[in-house]
Amino acid sequence: MKRKSLVFRTGIMISIILILQVALLLANNLYSYHITTENAVAAQRSTMTVAIEQIKKDLQAATSILTELSSEYTKNVIDYQDTDELKKYLASIDMASMLDTKISSNPVVECVFFSNPGNDIYLTRFNPQIYWEQKIDIDDFVKQHDDYQNDAIEENWHIERIGNAYYLMQVYTLNYVNIGVLLRTNRFIQAIEATSSGETSQYVFTDTEGNILDPDPVLEDKTNLPNDREILSRFEKKYFVITLPISGTPLRLSCIEHRGDIYYGLGVIQYLMIAFGLLAVVVVIISIFFLQKQIIFPVKKLVDATKEVEGGNLDYRIGGRMDSSEFEALMTSFNNMVKEIKTLKIVSYEEKLDRQKAELRYLQMQLKPHFYLNAINTISSLSLQGKNEEIRRFILALSEYLRYLFTDNLAMVRIKDEIDHAVDYIKLQQTKFPHMVFYMAEVKKESAEYRMPKLLVQTFVENIFKHAYNGEEMLSIFIKAEEIKIDGEHFAQIIIEDNGEGFDEGYMAGKAEGGESVGIGNVKKTLALTFGRDDLLTLSNVEEGGARVRIRIPKYRREETE
Repeated sequence: MKRKSLVFRTGIMISIILILQVALLLANNLYSYHITTENAVAAQRSTMTVAIEQIKKDLQAATSILTELSSEYTKNVIDYQDTDELKKYLASIDMASMLDTKISSNPVVECVFFSNPGNDIYLTRFNPQIYWEQKIDIDDFVKQHDDYQNDAIEENWHIERIGNAYYLMQVYTLNYVNIGVLLRTNRFIQAIEATSSGETSQYVFTDTEGNILDPDPVLEDKTNLPNDREILSRFEKKYFVITLPISGTPLRLSCIEHRGDIYYGLGVIQYLMIAFGLLAVVVVIISIFFLQKQIIFPVKKLVDATKEVEGGNLDYRIGGRMDSSEFEALMTSFNNMVKEIKTLKIVSYEEKLDRQKAELRYLQMQLKPHFYLNAINTISSLSLQGKNEEIRRFILALSEYLRYLFTDNLAMVRIKDEIDHAVDYIKLQQTKFPHMVFYMAEVKKESAEYRMPKLLVQTFVENIFKHAYNGEEMLSIFIKAEEIKIDGEHFAQIIIEDNGEGFDEGYMAGKAEGGESVGIGNVKKTLALTFGRDDLLTLSNVEEGGARVRIRIPKYRREETE
């Protein structure tokens, strides 16, 4: 029902329009960000590719230096190994001269060195731009190491940290002699930044694990950069990182780009589209409030009023004024209609109540003759037996018993009074059949005040003496009243049992064959007229033998709930 309501459907339609508008705005912005990002990445990748190619050329030139120096050493290897100190000295002078020549021909090379630990020969030549602290660090490094990797043959490079700087190093190892070249990584970065068009781009070298080598970037977090082959990722929520490997080296070149600088170029059109999108969202929201006030709220007011009237509240009226003349007219018509319905229902209800009262009088008049006939038969039987004293007590008890019967026939009585009246009847029967009738009656406190029609319990007690008692065996009667709860509704339940032969199937079905079930039929009809339901009386048999009657009395009468 909720899905069919106007309020629900209108809300769904407006929500869909709002969601589509927001989705369109988001899609446009995301696409613009994507295109801008891809263009920035492509431009940086192109710049980095050119820079890497230049780095490879510089590394190839440095490798050529090692090749030439190793060739020269091979030619003069005998002089380096000669025991004559003069020849070894002259060979060292020649090597030093060659080192000077090579370092001066390649400004990118930071240092060229020659070391012969066996003969205690260590020659180093430096780039003129190198600081003296770096020279001392490199000299100490060359003198302290004699286990270099022979990586010049495969033209591979490895990273060395000397002092506070990182270097790419390549070494030729020949007959315990080491010839090597060092290139500082920071010089490559300076060259790239000098030729880059991005004013805010920052370039760094990292190793294969993503550790930043040179230079130390100004970042809030020193987290390692991604180490995939080619990766574009968000870093620290403020930066993009573009990374490319440098073949033949353990280095990767990374560009750190600030996100704000990339998206700064979206332009005025992008911001106008955002503004128009936000304006559309505001218009949709205003439309929602307008529809709620003009249509949805009035419709909901009418629906709520209809539910109130449907629930029996005929005094309910729609208050206030409507903004539209159509709903104002509808509200007035609704209030007039409810007023007319209440008037018609009162008239109909009074007519129906009069009919029910007349029918109840007729039914209760049918119940009383049962007792009258039984009482006369009892007195007659006692007189035949000559029991004058028993007749006197019986008549006195009968006079008290009749006081209960002569009250208002339509009065609803307490369950406690009704069962007490039934007990009085049983006592009268005990006078007739001394020492042959045993009874037990119990009324729980919570059920005692429930209201029920008169003489219902007595009808079944009379039937017990009429159908269950044979005059030879002792008759047992059990009466109990208690409060129960079924599906959240409270009832007073009255159980009447005897030890006779029980009901036959026709009797339990309520068929009035031979007039034997007229009393039960009257009880059923009285309960139905009083409480408006036909499931309050149940007849059954006790497993050990005997009949069982169950009467359920609702907590409230039908008239009290209408």
